[in-house]
Amino acid sequence: MRINLVLSVLARVLQLELAILFIPLAVAFFYGESTSPYLLTMGLLALSSLIFMLRPKSNKALRPKDGFAAVALSWVAISFFGAFPFYFSGLQLSFIDAFFEAVSGFTTTGATIFTTMAQVPRGLIFWRGLTQFIGGMGILLFMMTMTASSASGVNMLKGESTGPTASKLLPRIRETARLLYRIYFTLTGLLALLLWFCGFPLFDAIFTAMCTAGTGGFGYRDLGLAAYNSPLAEGIIALFMFLFGINFTLYFYLMRRKVRDFWADEEFRLYLGLTLAAILLITPNIFTLYGSWSTALRHSAFQVTGVISTTGYATANYANWPAFSKAILLLLTLCGGCAGSTGGGLKVIRILLVFKNIKSEVGKLLHPRIVRTNRLQGRNVPDDAMKATLMYFSLYALFFICFSVILALENPDFEGVLAAVLAIISNVGPGLGSMGPLGNFSLFSNIAKITLSFGMFATRLEFYPVLLLFAPSLWHWDD
Repeated sequence: MRINLVLSVLARVLQLELAILFIPLAVAFFYGESTSPYLLTMGLLALSSLIFMLRPKSNKALRPKDGFAAVALSWVAISFFGAFPFYFSGLQLSFIDAFFEAVSGFTTTGATIFTTMAQVPRGLIFWRGLTQFIGGMGILLFMMTMTASSASGVNMLKGESTGPTASKLLPRIRETARLLYRIYFTLTGLLALLLWFCGFPLFDAIFTAMCTAGTGGFGYRDLGLAAYNSPLAEGIIALFMFLFGINFTLYFYLMRRKVRDFWADEEFRLYLGLTLAAILLITPNIFTLYGSWSTALRHSAFQVTGVISTTGYATANYANWPAFSKAILLLLTLCGGCAGSTGGGLKVIRILLVFKNIKSEVGKLLHPRIVRTNRLQGRNVPDDAMKATLMYFSLYALFFICFSVILALENPDFEGVLAAVLAIISNVGPGLGSMGPLGNFSLFSNIAKITLSFGMFATRLEFYPVLLLFAPSLWHWDD
């Protein structure tokens, strides 16, 4: 590993976090709250980035393994320092609790250790929202909107992107990053404006828009979005949760007026089909709970879009819904959003590729002499891509089993444990049972919280950058 190059990336990431902290600092100052949590954290960030910058500089580009290592270490570092505002806040949080909250924010998981938001300062609440907003599109992608060489940028993009492949929409990686963030900021700003028109206070509208954009789902009120009692706002948020679960490449097609290419995308059509099918199946199943078709449809649509996009927002305690509806939501949790979106989960494109592979294998059994290839968007799917997809499923299953066993040691609610682990590794946040929409992770032990934090990192970065850190050969430093 070219340690000097990696430390240079870490220094820039910490400088970026220092700059972002000026925003919650300003919010705290505006509301007359203590600014010391942010000032102390900014001091630690400045000192740490200065130490990293003292290393000799190199003009070489990051190699693939350097890029993956830089991505993993950057996410750990920004979460580590991002925990200090929580730790210094005076809310009597242990550092492990603060770290868990920061990791949950930056990975856009939305799991929380807070039992109530009534005593949390607004500056800290805004910091929670910012962690999800920045983490949604990717920390290093945000940094690349400012500066990055093309070779290093591509290798970092591969480590941070979601889905089987990472692609550039424009010739230069920095141009691609800026385009993606223009789309991201535009959608977020539009959502905040619409929520403000719906009667949300400006602070609430901006916070909710940031958490929706990052598909993180942190809440500001103890009752969640139900506290606003606005069906119109719920409908708007449900729509935007769905939109942020779409591959951002497709918005590029719309910008270029390539509507046919947008609609021809197989992943998007499956994502849309799964969403509509789940709503149509759940609505009649929960009708008896609400006694109204419109209310049942409203709650069904919101919970489905909240789960499949991995935002995790809820307007109803679906942990009390019939088993059939809960089973559908669990499957949507597993599925997640599209590749190239801010959503988590396995990604719809991987589900699509697996079913195409199953169909191909069954066809080979029926007609052994016919040569069959898997095709996606009219192109052949390389064997390496299919192999990587199946390997990802294996890693996902392995993490699910291991984490379930660890958490089952201390939690008697087995259904809640399985749902919580699935929600964590899919970056959804709330699960079922005791870990449902009204639950939190404050009662878990420190070992469980550290384990789950590792799981959030691993699945947000799609395993390989994090697993690479455990390879002894990576730590052989060179120039």
